[in-house]
Amino acid sequence: MRSLRLIAVSLLLILTAGCDPLTVTRTPEPSATPLRLPSGVDAEDATYATVVRVVDGDTIIAEIDGEEYRVRYIGINSPELANNSRSAEDYAEEAAEYNAELVEDQTIVLERDTSDTDQYGRLLRYVWLGDTLVNEELVRQGLADARYYNPDTARQDTLNAAEDAAREQKLGIWSLP
Repeated sequence: MRSLRLIAVSLLLILTAGCDPLTVTRTPEPSATPLRLPSGVDAEDATYATVVRVVDGDTIIAEIDGEEYRVRYIGINSPELANNSRSAEDYAEEAAEYNAELVEDQTIVLERDTSDTDQYGRLLRYVWLGDTLVNEELVRQGLADARYYNPDTARQDTLNAAEDAAREQKLGIWSLP
């Protein structure tokens, strides 16, 4: 019995050698992640989150302090994916895939404007990955259009400029006749 216990302890020591047990068993909360805010984002309006899943080109599921929230990107509208009552709109799958490439499994900053949620209970936010405003990037690639949703318009000029550039270059949805 003693030799079995000695083998078990030895094996445990070998497996954990050089490991800090706290780093093995603990995952930091998103708010504890030592990230910096994007320039121009006020700390009072910002929340760190981790993207759990991308729903489509303008909606994600994000984890904040251990809870999951549906987040709708402010100021944009991407083509709709297929559902039971309709087929997918042009560029819907590309928008969802690009959104996933950008943010899935990433720690992001969610920036609040005026409204907290929409009529469906989704958080309304600008989504930042580093210094990239994801809302703007989707519009710039022609995978969403800029939409004015009053009163949440703090970054509307930026989104409108991105749409103008995508239209001029006939990217994505702007390449359609």
